[in-house]
Amino acid sequence: MILSYKVKRHVRVVQAHNLDSAKTVGIIFDASEQNTEKHVVDCINTLIKKHDVTVEAIGFISNKKKLEAIPTDENIVYFSKHDFTWYGVPKSNFLQTFISKKFDVLLNISIHSSYPFEYITQLSNADFRVGTYTDIIKNHDLMINIKKEKTIDYLITQILVYLSMIQVSKV
Repeated sequence: MILSYKVKRHVRVVQAHNLDSAKTVGIIFDASEQNTEKHVVDCINTLIKKHDVTVEAIGFISNKKKLEAIPTDENIVYFSKHDFTWYGVPKSNFLQTFISKKFDVLLNISIHSSYPFEYITQLSNADFRVGTYTDIIKNHDLMINIKKEKTIDYLITQILVYLSMIQVSKV
């Protein structure tokens, strides 16, 4: 209920970006699955080295003990359900900052929809939000259908392919 209330009042101007026009990229992903982090780190390195993009990523961990055991990474901050209040609003400063930050592109690299991902994605101030196909139209500006192969690696590959295909007019 709180999310739908905030989404109705959230004003954002959508502006398409491709890999050449984007200078800042935010990434949200589910780090609970085993190989996801490796694929996301590879994606981050590709964006930084090949496309000269500044990247900030946040990874969701479902288990608090696993959260404490994860090594720190300069480009990735991890969060859990404990970073949300009991009624579903982020209480961590870094989550609030991430949501309010004006990224050129926000990549939602998760196969399954969950409340933390919906909240962060729908209220993000990013110009262009990209992620897997979902019935919730407010989540993404560009939705990637991965019915053929539901893997993180395939999703990341498709996101990078479609972001490189987008033609952006220079105004």
